[in-house]
Amino acid sequence: MKQLIYVILLSILLSTACNSSKETDISKILQDDKQAEELKEINIRKILQDNRQTEELEAQFFDV
Repeated sequence: MKQLIYVILLSILLSTACNSSKETDISKILQDDKQAEELKEINIRKILQDNRQTEELEAQFFDV
């Protein structure tokens, strides 16, 4: 009977350990995705800013 209890407890511990490592992996993936989205937003803002500066330069050049 003791062996059965030990086996059950061991399986619960192993299951818990596996689940917590999966949760860590999932949170890491979510964090990486969030950082990737932030980088995309920064790149988009940079492109838009560059386009505005180009338009301003073109306007100054053609207005002169």
